[in-house]
Amino acid sequence: MAQVSALTADDLPEKFREGFERTTAAFTRNANLPPVYFNCPEIAQHIFTMGAEFREKEILPTRLVEIIVVTVSKINECSYCTVHHSNRAVELGMSTETLENILEPDPPGLDAKERLVRDYARLAIERPWGIRDQVYEDMKAHFSDREITAITMRANLASMFNKINMALQIEMEVGAMDGMLSNGLGAGHLPAPKAAE
Repeated sequence: MAQVSALTADDLPEKFREGFERTTAAFTRNANLPPVYFNCPEIAQHIFTMGAEFREKEILPTRLVEIIVVTVSKINECSYCTVHHSNRAVELGMSTETLENILEPDPPGLDAKERLVRDYARLAIERPWGIRDQVYEDMKAHFSDREITAITMRANLASMFNKINMALQIEMEVGAMDGMLSNGLGAGHLPAPKAAE
């Protein structure tokens, strides 16, 4: 159970109800998120809009988005996002072997361009202060400045979702884990974060 209340539209001031209902309709797979995030509706509506804009405007190819989000979620040890985005990646045709080895140096099933994005997303999350010029040169051989900025933003948006979900201890929806297992991903695919002392 989340550490704060799960709200309904009726719990919110009138001016936020439409945004809440629009968000819950758009994020049906993640139905446990809006009721918790909307404890702070002024910010929640913007957070969900950012995620929806990436999807609706196709700012980046969907497969690249899922590579980014699964990578970041595994780094941050967010089981919630790892499960949901692994399920989406499998639906897009990504192999379970690729997903289970996404943090390995040379995961099977990723081409050179996808590995470059995966590596850049890792750097953007793990040590953004120390990214070498060569990384940007390699990225610019394949991506525009707009795309590099979008990749950076999407990695950090995923990280923000990871950390909010974990800090507030939002539970996974019924069926999400079963979906992952039925897709052929083992329970070992999930991160196992250590509890804080």
